[in-house]
Amino acid sequence: LKFIALSDFQIKKSKELKINLNFIAKIYNGINLNDFSFYSKGKGYVGWLGRISPEKGIAVALKMAKKYKWNFQFAGTKHSKQYFIDEVRPYINNNIKYVGPVYEKEKQTFYGGCDVFVVPIQWDEPFGLTIIEAMACGVPVVAFNRGAMKELIVEGKTGYVVDADDEKGFAQAVEKAKKLNREECRRHVEKNFTIEKMTANYLGIYQKTLNK
Repeated sequence: LKFIALSDFQIKKSKELKINLNFIAKIYNGINLNDFSFYSKGKGYVGWLGRISPEKGIAVALKMAKKYKWNFQFAGTKHSKQYFIDEVRPYINNNIKYVGPVYEKEKQTFYGGCDVFVVPIQWDEPFGLTIIEAMACGVPVVAFNRGAMKELIVEGKTGYVVDADDEKGFAQAVEKAKKLNREECRRHVEKNFTIEKMTANYLGIYQKTLNK
């Protein structure tokens, strides 16, 4: 049985854990750019989107939003009603807004309105689809250095990757990211993370494997 990895990090991590998954290639996920329009300017808020659960870092994002007085909006599905009540709801106020789950056009509009998209993840994520979706809309991304984040974000061009749990450094990176060229973010996705490129890579691997 052979596998295709989502990132170099996934290959490296499996070796560290001594798990032999017999990876034969790495192919990044791709998105349909027709689903994500480019937004030349945000609407003045820092954004977060994902499953509202501890490992996704929403509590950390809310803590920073309050401490650094961000105009902050977050969206996504609730992993646990109790977690939302205990860890999330207390932060909601005039400057911190929960917009609920978002899909399709709503999601695109949410991304496009972000000045910066934040990903303070608390686990080693092997990819990060929300990152490339946000960048496709022209939004710079700031993330903690976990998992494959350094493979997805071009430092100082499409965002910043900050040492895990360095909240002060993260907040500083958010301010710097607001000044980045949003067109660079879009171009980065066009070059590396389209569904066309992903499909071509998979077909190439399948053909190569069948020819052996």
